[in-house]
Amino acid sequence: NDLAGLAAFLKIHFQAKLEEAYLMDWAITNWKTVLDPLGALLQNYCSVYDTSACDVTKPFCDPSNSAVQKCCAISDFISISYLLTETRGKWDEFILGMFDAAH
Repeated sequence: NDLAGLAAFLKIHFQAKLEEAYLMDWAITNWKTVLDPLGALLQNYCSVYDTSACDVTKPFCDPSNSAVQKCCAISDFISISYLLTETRGKWDEFILGMFDAAH
């Protein structure tokens, strides 16, 4: 996971913790068996860790993406994984909106 790698890098090289970390996915509840242990691990590296649903095939401003809208308003770093292959180009409007809204 990119988040685990970034958090470990910051702690090892800078003795720093991430203030907040959010994992978002359209099927976030289906990832529970993986994310529960990851969340327990990340408590050592992040002050706040949370998960939420997000649908990149809908516009960023869509009400179903309200959680990611809030995160982007306060985030200093955004990492996106597997988006290109999983949604096959249905993400353009979402990503452009997210970049416009980013902190």
